[in-house]
Amino acid sequence: MTSTPPPTPGTGDAGDPVVHPLHAAVGVVRTALAEVRTVQPLFLPVEAKGDLLAELAAAKAQLEELELRVLATCGDAAAATGARDIGAWLSATLPVEGRTARAVTRLAVAVEGWPQVAEALAEGRLTLDQARVIITALDAAAPMMTTDQAADAEALMITEAQRLDPGRLRILGKRLLALVGAEDGAAADAALLAAAEKSADKRARLWMRPRGDGMTRIEALVPDATAHRLRVCLEAFAQPRRTAYEADGKRLPYPKLLADALRDLLERIDPAVLPHHGGDATTVFVTMSLDQLRDELATAGLGLDGDTITASQARRLACTAGIIPVVLGGESEILDLGRKSRLHTPIMRKAMRLRDRQCRAEGCDVPASWWLLGFGTGVGRAGSRAGPGRARQGAAGVSR
Repeated sequence: MTSTPPPTPGTGDAGDPVVHPLHAAVGVVRTALAEVRTVQPLFLPVEAKGDLLAELAAAKAQLEELELRVLATCGDAAAATGARDIGAWLSATLPVEGRTARAVTRLAVAVEGWPQVAEALAEGRLTLDQARVIITALDAAAPMMTTDQAADAEALMITEAQRLDPGRLRILGKRLLALVGAEDGAAADAALLAAAEKSADKRARLWMRPRGDGMTRIEALVPDATAHRLRVCLEAFAQPRRTAYEADGKRLPYPKLLADALRDLLERIDPAVLPHHGGDATTVFVTMSLDQLRDELATAGLGLDGDTITASQARRLACTAGIIPVVLGGESEILDLGRKSRLHTPIMRKAMRLRDRQCRAEGCDVPASWWLLGFGTGVGRAGSRAGPGRARQGAAGVSR
């Protein structure tokens, strides 16, 4: 007869595994969600849908608070596996990108320093994005506040979060010292703002990564003021284009409008105001004859890096860029290098705009000042044309 072994750590009296309360809670949540997986919300009353979304947001915040609380204690797990830190361990354990893992780890540690924020998250009264904004503001102002003022500031931000989204909370956080009555609060807030702007300028980055399919991914981390100025400039180009498309009964996604606006902005930059090193808006090295340039199947070199573009794109650039014709030999030797020329001088462009008033393409009433000036080499032959989708692109002339 075999006796039953005594319970071991991690097992119950009957030998059943002991489930930690946190595992049990998560299990209950997952089981409950699995049970309603096939229940469709389509027929919920209108008011019930809003209430359900609010409950889901609160439940999500509670789960995220638990995740942060657990993550903050995972230093031992990281050490046991030889990981550099908790963020590195997290990205190796779960399918989480490294920078995302590091960011959430920093937040997990930061939340421990602000108990009211942690409590509000655990109760579902804050979203994770709101908590992140509040902690950033509190951490920045903490050195200039007393303990009581810091507690008041924390409570104030949590209260205001019930009616403010993360963007408006961020604005409020910039005035936090003055709001809680800190000594020289207004001056301190101004100093914090200046420091934040200096830090943003120092951390600004821009990446351009060619994808190999004719497109380049552009990513940027820039100060808010720079982003705001760029958005204003792009929307100045995007709005007329949107109006023109809507007049034709068409709609373009906003990101597409901004992408087209960026191209238009770059093509409108006056080369005369660029640093000497930059030269012109674009220099097109035409590695073909003029007849080939007019051929839809021909290609042209763009810049000095060996990239190629279609002849139609070269003709588009020819409207606003410098053109340098290049004749190559059999071994790609440069047999002839022409001189750069712009197809239209500023005076010619003004004359065409004054004459045409609007795009000369049939059925297009877009003002000439909104679009390119192209097709032809003289004022008599040239005219105003809208961008792609609004008018056909004419053939560009190349002078030597």
